[in-house]
Amino acid sequence: MSRFKGLLMITAWFVLASTSVHAQWKKLETGTLAWLYALEFVDEKRGWAGGSNGSLIVTADGGSSWQRASFPNRDTIRDIVFVDAKNGWLLCERGEQRSAEPLNRSYLLKTEDGGKTWAKMEFAAGITRMVRLVVASTGEGFAIGEAGGFAGMPSGSRFPATLGLPVRFLMLGGAWLNSSRIVLVGGGGTAITSDDLGTSWQQARSANELAEIRLSSVFFLDGSKGWIVGNGGTILSTANGGRSWTQVARITGENLLDVRFCDGKVGFAVGEKGTIIRSDDGGVRWRIVVSPTPHRLGRLECVGRKAFAAGFGGTIVSADIDGR
Repeated sequence: MSRFKGLLMITAWFVLASTSVHAQWKKLETGTLAWLYALEFVDEKRGWAGGSNGSLIVTADGGSSWQRASFPNRDTIRDIVFVDAKNGWLLCERGEQRSAEPLNRSYLLKTEDGGKTWAKMEFAAGITRMVRLVVASTGEGFAIGEAGGFAGMPSGSRFPATLGLPVRFLMLGGAWLNSSRIVLVGGGGTAITSDDLGTSWQQARSANELAEIRLSSVFFLDGSKGWIVGNGGTILSTANGGRSWTQVARITGENLLDVRFCDGKVGFAVGEKGTIIRSDDGGVRWRIVVSPTPHRLGRLECVGRKAFAAGFGGTIVSADIDGR
């Protein structure tokens, strides 16, 4: 082997090694094959995941091991939100009707003891199917879902029991920016904001350009800087609290389903076929990283210096974000 070829091989090896170490995602053993729609960490040790067939699992060691938690039936868990170690909610979706009395498709289970016990809470009658909870640190919030569905939490909320949105698309993501400002995203390129707790809504200027795109998730690092991801590898960014959005160069054609930033620089988005992309400069540039799974990843969480993603087939993957 010539000295020149040897140098090329050594250089290539260092490039590949640094890339793979930087992106060391690994698949965790969860003990379930359920489709995991929900993922939530209370702190760096304790986390929850939930999904199809009443599957609810919990970790007490930062994701190293997962155990099945008690759940009263086989209904689907669509979302999990905790505001502290004790107080949290499960957004659940009924399967087959179990009684002659008509019930909403969606309901809540609430815990005040860290998940040891859960109490059922029903939404107001006649709501559509809800798929996501948007809850402030104070514990007040609402659910969003089909056909522009918006439902205030059954107790402790300033929102009405039902609220009409100015769109009829499936709503998929939401974020609180402060005590009154809310951003929601969904089908039909929907990206809307409210500064008066839902009394009025404003459409972001990017909406016409994205009319055929489903926007799946929105995340804000602070009151100004945020990101949206959606179908076809769509990434949008804002620096003005969601009043307008700018499209970021696409690096994948796969549908992106969730986005999170772990700090002011490092962020991730995940999606179909196990897609994971990463930014190290506050969302200006993104790159594809090696994924340990081909399965759909739909939810992301950052806790401490670790990132987690969950999805189809009981899949949970994680990475140390400082793994350079």
